[in-house]
Amino acid sequence: MAKIIPYNIVFVNMDTLSNTLMWDGQLTAGLANGATEVKTGDFVFALRDNHVVAAGRISEPQHNAKHKSGRIQNGHIPDRWVRMNLHATPVPVALSSREVEMIKATAAKHGCSYPGFEEVLPVATNSMPCFDSLFSQCSRYATSRQTERFLLVARLLSRKDKIGHEKIKLLWALDGNGPTKEIVLERDKHRIVSDHELVLVATRIVPWETCTDFERTDPNNYVLMDGQLAEHFAMGMVTFEDNGNQLQDPAMDRDAFDSWVDPAFCLPELTAQQKEYMAYHRKHVFKQWRTNAPKATSASDNAS
Repeated sequence: MAKIIPYNIVFVNMDTLSNTLMWDGQLTAGLANGATEVKTGDFVFALRDNHVVAAGRISEPQHNAKHKSGRIQNGHIPDRWVRMNLHATPVPVALSSREVEMIKATAAKHGCSYPGFEEVLPVATNSMPCFDSLFSQCSRYATSRQTERFLLVARLLSRKDKIGHEKIKLLWALDGNGPTKEIVLERDKHRIVSDHELVLVATRIVPWETCTDFERTDPNNYVLMDGQLAEHFAMGMVTFEDNGNQLQDPAMDRDAFDSWVDPAFCLPELTAQQKEYMAYHRKHVFKQWRTNAPKATSASDNAS
């Protein structure tokens, strides 16, 4: 008897996904032509080279706001867009030949091809049993952002190598708050120039999971920018040159800059240490949202 899965499965091809953006810390992308069978809670499997490299859930399916242009207007997602949370699998999970053929057939149904499809591809309900094995291997990695953060905080609080005030300092830094934020605001706020209305946040350059504890609280590892731009920066869709000029991944949808992100925003002059951090971001984070940033390897980082 076929296993009953309460939610559908959708696929995204991280090698070819385009016209995407970040919204509320989540990847947002368009539905494949004619796709309608997507709902909140559906499982998302992200593919690269016939392997699942990340899993997640649909957090918001087709938005009710309808616009003739089919584009984002006034902060609303039109019908063809979905938002998803994606989390990397510990190791890539290979697709079976049967699963590859089913994805190819599903893509053809929507007028595209595999591996070339560029949007979110839902699998027909009657095809679900073909993916039972994949589901059993990968669905456990589809945790929510809240669960992921809870586990991160729990690991930090359980560390034996840190005492109370040191843990509190790291907890503040996790969200870009506390003394580090105050230093960054004092250093940079008066140097920010933009014709957009900005909600400024202290943003880490080198990701938390690859930082030492010193780097996690080092003000030089933080820059000040608008919160919406910070999401794209953290994801690796945007980075900055040493002179402060902004660089954007061509895969970003133009709507990301439609009253959301200032495409002309520049950082103030970077310190020598900030330039080193930013060089890391350009090499290991920028455009790496398709594969996720590298993980920490030291014992203390893995425990935090």
